[in-house]
Amino acid sequence: MDEPKDVRLSEKLFALLRILHIAIIVMTLFYVGLGEIMRGGRNTDQPSLMLMMSGLALVEIAIVLYIRMKVLPKIEDGLRLDSEDRQLLVRLRNTYTVSFALSMGVAFYGLVLRILGAPFSNAAIFYGLGLALVIFCAPRRPH
Repeated sequence: MDEPKDVRLSEKLFALLRILHIAIIVMTLFYVGLGEIMRGGRNTDQPSLMLMMSGLALVEIAIVLYIRMKVLPKIEDGLRLDSEDRQLLVRLRNTYTVSFALSMGVAFYGLVLRILGAPFSNAAIFYGLGLALVIFCAPRRPH
């Protein structure tokens, strides 16, 4: 199937970001299943580990919120003026990629906790927050 030659770069970028967004959501859900498979019947509560993971997750959450609420709107404002500005499109792609990675990192902490034997209720906090962040960071086209 041939691709039309007049497809704009911004169209291609947002198509790629939507695919990446869906892949990150699926991967986050995969972590839940993998954590259940890998836990090996251990069930140990480690408050110090939970506290450390919580601190790391809070830092990542704060960065994602800052990116989504402060950095992305500035890039989107520029793209409203010129939707095909290559430099801004590259910044947009990179910014979304970092947001997705940090969001998935929060969910990953749930997987780590679960493998180390933490109760599902502790890991679920990280799974849920990571998934919520990924959904919150859904790519949107500037209008």
